[in-house]
Amino acid sequence: SIDTSQININDLCFVNGNQSIKLNGSISENKDEALEIKLTQFKLDNLNHFIGNSGLVLNGAVDGTTTLSDLYHNPVFSSSINFKKIKLNDELIGNGSLATVWDNKKQAVYLHGNFTKNNVPNILISGFYYPMRDSNNVDLEMTLQDMEMQIFEPFVKDYCRDFNGKFGGDITV
Repeated sequence: SIDTSQININDLCFVNGNQSIKLNGSISENKDEALEIKLTQFKLDNLNHFIGNSGLVLNGAVDGTTTLSDLYHNPVFSSSINFKKIKLNDELIGNGSLATVWDNKKQAVYLHGNFTKNNVPNILISGFYYPMRDSNNVDLEMTLQDMEMQIFEPFVKDYCRDFNGKFGGDITV
């Protein structure tokens, strides 16, 4: 139901085979009410149509929950997401998890996550995203290990041939 200051959603569910997106809760001026978005076996290739000619092709599945509250005043955002068999440009990234929480003092989303491929932690990520900023809105640290360079092939194919190998390192964005 919708009125001038509140939207109530009661178990609205979009299902396609074994994947689903479920919304439940309220968006209102009451800071204690929340909207929960739950993904179950959501296939990332559903997003490929929307990212178009970006050079990115996503595959894999996502399970998890995101909660939004106090959207009228001081938005609060948190999530706990698990990734299964994630591929980027047909290269396996692995399985992983990402947790986020809104930091009201910093007006930023804190992210912390990791991915593992063949029992080896290959991506660790931690830091902040500042959605209210027009610039300098990302403050992340990433550690990459045993990553396939072919992930970048769509971006360098006009300049490089036989772009392959592995890389690793620490990145601050």
